[in-house]
Amino acid sequence: MKTIEFIKLANKKRLENKNQWVFLNEYVNEIPVAYKAFNTWIQVIKYNGIRSGSTMNQNVSEFKKYLLNIIESNKNNRSSKTMQRQEKLQKEVDESFNACRCDSEWAMCKVSIEKDLEKLGYILTEYRKVQKLNNHI
Repeated sequence: MKTIEFIKLANKKRLENKNQWVFLNEYVNEIPVAYKAFNTWIQVIKYNGIRSGSTMNQNVSEFKKYLLNIIESNKNNRSSKTMQRQEKLQKEVDESFNACRCDSEWAMCKVSIEKDLEKLGYILTEYRKVQKLNNHI
């Protein structure tokens, strides 16, 4: 779901559960979000590596604005996390290649590495570079 859809859902659940805790676990912009709130007080929201909470006694517009700001200001962290993961995978591939004593040994290792990378959404290019699967042409 998109950010606005999540805000609408959170507000709907708030209205349906006045003076009760509301727990939401959703995917917003393809990123998991965990949320715990009581009325307009967001005790905790976890989204894309951040953990935050709002002030108590917000009015409804402040509640919605808080959610919008938290999600929109952190949704782009995904690209940096993807790059960190890709760099880590590249390092592992390079270490595996350097550990091989000959081309035939690398050829055997390469098959299992490629299978593992594919499960994670990556490929190994002909130049031994790890690349995100949807970027491959």
